[in-house]
Amino acid sequence: MTPMNGRFLRRMRKKIAQSAPNLGRRTGIALLLLLAAFIAFRAAAPLLISTNLVRTNLEDAVSQWTGHRAIIKGSPQLEFWPSPRITLNDLTIERPTPAGGEVLGHVESLSATFSLFKAWQGRPIFYDFHFVRPEFFIERDETGKLHWSDDGLLADAISQAGAAGNGQQRIPEELNVRIGEVTIDDGTLVIEDARHTEPFRINSISADIFWPHLGSGLRANLIARIRDKDVRLDFSTTQPLLLLSGSNADARGEFASAPLSGNFEGIANLASYAFLSGTAEINAPDVPALVAWSGLELPALAALNSASVTAEITTMDDNLRFNNLQFTIDDAHGSGVLDLGLTADGTPKATGTLAFDRLDVGAFLAAFSIKAPGAGDVPEKTIDTSFLRHMQLDLRLSARQAALGPFQIEDIGASVLIDARQAKFDIGDSAFEGGRLSGHLDVAEQDFDGSGNLQVSVRDANLADVFSRLQITGPLPSGTGSLDLSLRTEKPVWATGAHDISGTFRLFADDGSLQKFDATAFRQLATDKPFFYLRSANGGSFSYTSADVSAKFADGAAELTRARFVGPQQTLLLSGVIPYESGSIALAGLLDAGDPALADRYPPLNFFVGGSWPDPVISAVIYGPAQPAAN
Repeated sequence: MTPMNGRFLRRMRKKIAQSAPNLGRRTGIALLLLLAAFIAFRAAAPLLISTNLVRTNLEDAVSQWTGHRAIIKGSPQLEFWPSPRITLNDLTIERPTPAGGEVLGHVESLSATFSLFKAWQGRPIFYDFHFVRPEFFIERDETGKLHWSDDGLLADAISQAGAAGNGQQRIPEELNVRIGEVTIDDGTLVIEDARHTEPFRINSISADIFWPHLGSGLRANLIARIRDKDVRLDFSTTQPLLLLSGSNADARGEFASAPLSGNFEGIANLASYAFLSGTAEINAPDVPALVAWSGLELPALAALNSASVTAEITTMDDNLRFNNLQFTIDDAHGSGVLDLGLTADGTPKATGTLAFDRLDVGAFLAAFSIKAPGAGDVPEKTIDTSFLRHMQLDLRLSARQAALGPFQIEDIGASVLIDARQAKFDIGDSAFEGGRLSGHLDVAEQDFDGSGNLQVSVRDANLADVFSRLQITGPLPSGTGSLDLSLRTEKPVWATGAHDISGTFRLFADDGSLQKFDATAFRQLATDKPFFYLRSANGGSFSYTSADVSAKFADGAAELTRARFVGPQQTLLLSGVIPYESGSIALAGLLDAGDPALADRYPPLNFFVGGSWPDPVISAVIYGPAQPAAN
C-alpha cells in the first residue's frame, strides 16, 4: 500500500466515526416521529373513520361473499384496541324469492378485523372473522353436490378453482382474498339432502379455522353435537375449494365420538356419495349404539358388539374398495378385500373376500334377521325379511375355525349372496366332528310371503360327539356315520314355527353301537312285565354292523319311516310318529334274529314305544315259545 492510499483510508475512517452519532440520532428521531404518527392516527381513528362506513362495507362484503343480500338489524360496534375490529349484531342472509325471501343463514353476532389505512381510504378490507351463534342452511342435490349459493365471491372461487401440479389449488389472483382465522361459537348447520326426507343437523358447533387466503389450504378444529352425541373433528386440506366443488381433493381428518372414531388421509370427494381414496382407520366400540345413532336401517350390524377396521381405500367407478383390509369384529379377526357401492336404485351393495381366524356362523346369519320371535310371540307377527330389499351382498368367507351353534367347524369355506329378494348361504366341504360337512340355506321374499330351504350333509362324523353337543340323551347311535337333512318352510326361517317345517332326514352308518340299549335286558323285561320304562334296559349297548334311519317332517311331527339297526345276531326295526312340538313319541318296534338260523334263539319281539323321550314306556308282545335271553 502506498503512503498516499494509507492517508486516504485514515481520513475516511475519521469522517465515518465523526458522522455515526449524527446518523444514530437522526434514525432515532425518525422512529419516534413514526411511532407518534401511528399513535396519533390510532387515537384519531374514531374521529377519522365512520362507523356507518365500516358497517356498510362489511354488510356489502358479506353480500359479495355469499352472493345474497345481507341484512343487519343490530347496531354496529367499533373497537380500535388492540386492533381495529367491528362487530355486527343480528345479521341475516337472504335469497330473494317471489314470496319475499328465503333465509339462508342468520348470525347473532359477526365481528371482523380491518385495516385502519384502508378504512381511512374508504375501502376497508376484513379478515379474522368471529361468528357467534350462526345458523346456516345448505342444500345437497342427488349427486352429492352442495348448493348454498351460485353467486358471490366464494361461489366464483369454487367454480373457477383448479388443481395445481404441486397438490395445491389455483384460482384467479383477483379472487385470492385474505381470510385469516375464522372462529365459530355455538353454531348450527342444517343440510337439506335431496336423497333423504329429514334434514341433517349439526348443533353446538365450536370451530377454529385457519384459512390465510381463499386460494390457500385450510386447517380446522371442530367440536359439535350430532344426534345428541358430542363429536370432534380435526381436518385439513390443501384444496378446500376443490372439495367444496364436489371434485377430488387432498384431505386429512381425525374424527372422535363415543360410538365411532377414526382417521383418514388421502383424497376426499363430497359428491359421488362422499367416496374417498387413501388410508383409513375406523373404530366402533359399541356397534348397536352406532347403528341407533346413525339412524340407518343396518340389520347386518345390529347383532355385533364392537368392530374396528383399517384399510387402504380406493375409488373404482362408483365403488369404494377396501384393499389390505384388516378388521376385528367382536372377538374375531380377519382380513381381505371388500367393495362397497350402490346399485342403480340406491340399494347398498357389498362384494368381496374375507378371511377370519374364527367365525360365528349363527351370529352371522342372525345379523340378517331384524327381529326374531320371542317368548309368546306369534311367528307371523314377527316376519321381517326387509333386509332383502335394503342390501345386496356377494361375499366369499373362510375361517380356520367356525362355530355353528354347539358345533366347531374347521377350515370352513362359505359364501353369502343376497340379491333380487333372495338370500343364499352356502358352506363348502369343511372339517366337522372328525368328518366333513357342507350345507345350503336360502331365504326368499315374495310380497312378504317368504320361503326358506335348508340342506345339510355330513359325512363320516363321530355320531356320539354330534348328539352330545346337541345335548340329546337316550338310546342313540355312536361311531362313525353320515347324515343328510333337508328342510323347507314357506315362511322366512326366523319366523317359522316347528309346525311350519317340512323335509326329510336320513342317517346311515357302519360298525357302531346303539348306546343305552341292552337287548338282553330288554327281552328279559318284555318276558317279565307287560309294561316297563326304557331306562330299565339301559345298562348296555346294542352293537350293529349297519344302521339306516329315514324320517319325514310335516305338520309339527317327524314320521320315522325306517330305522334299521343290523347287529351280528339281532336286528332292531322301528317306525312311527314323533310329534316333536309336544315331546311325545309313538313307535312300533321289532327285535328279531338277523339270521333265520337264530330265529329259535331270538324269536320276534314286537313292542310299542309310547310316552315322552328320552324315557318312554315299552309294551311288548312275544311271538313263539319263550327262550332264555342271550346276546
